[in-house]
Amino acid sequence: ATPFVFGDGDQPVIALSPEGDGWALSDRGNSLFRLGHQLTDAEYDDPALRRRMESALVMAGIRQRDDELVKEMPPGQYAAALFNFVHALLKIDEMGDYPALANPPVVAPKRIGSGGLAKERAQIKGEVHELVAECVPQHLFVPNWHNPGWDRDGEYPVDFMVNGMSRPLFLHTPGSASLTQDATIAIYRFREQGVDGKHIAILRGDNRIPAKAKSRLKAVCDATFDNLEGQRPEIKEFLRRETAVLT
Repeated sequence: ATPFVFGDGDQPVIALSPEGDGWALSDRGNSLFRLGHQLTDAEYDDPALRRRMESALVMAGIRQRDDELVKEMPPGQYAAALFNFVHALLKIDEMGDYPALANPPVVAPKRIGSGGLAKERAQIKGEVHELVAECVPQHLFVPNWHNPGWDRDGEYPVDFMVNGMSRPLFLHTPGSASLTQDATIAIYRFREQGVDGKHIAILRGDNRIPAKAKSRLKAVCDATFDNLEGQRPEIKEFLRRETAVLT
């Protein structure tokens, strides 16, 4: 299983080519070509979308050469360059849903307004935070944690890190297809860096996450709970068992 796949099932185009005295990754113009077919000219040129695209490129150290996206690979940092490159390509492809993101459908009162998804995301994390706090001493778990050694910019965070055991717990609480893909990529990145620990996914259980995205996440997790509300007793028991050495 690999998380490196677009929403429609296609794989990103990634080519390795000489660049000066070293090497570079290129998408051969595929990403912007796809995006151009998914959006109208007006949508593609919208300043808000262009800012999002430029931010994704800058964060990943990618430069645009005509319609081609290129990232140089510093010696000894080949894996990091690949992960950053493909992560940016996936985020750019998501911008093909720009009209839907700009005008989210109102399906329930709690979803009204552009901040509805963010509020719901915060609610899920808040519920998991309370649940973890019931089982683990608060000074031993850290929300929104990232490894400062190899991820200084926090591009691969985990929602909660529980420390104090020989193998820490990394808890992921994605509430959408995009966040599920981000969590899957983060887990691959942790393992590529040799970071030991158990990755646990806690999902809402409302079928908002597509089955394929959920399957890819489960394939790289040590444990998955599909229904936060319905499995609270099981999640608590799991946390208490895993952190028994702390009490």
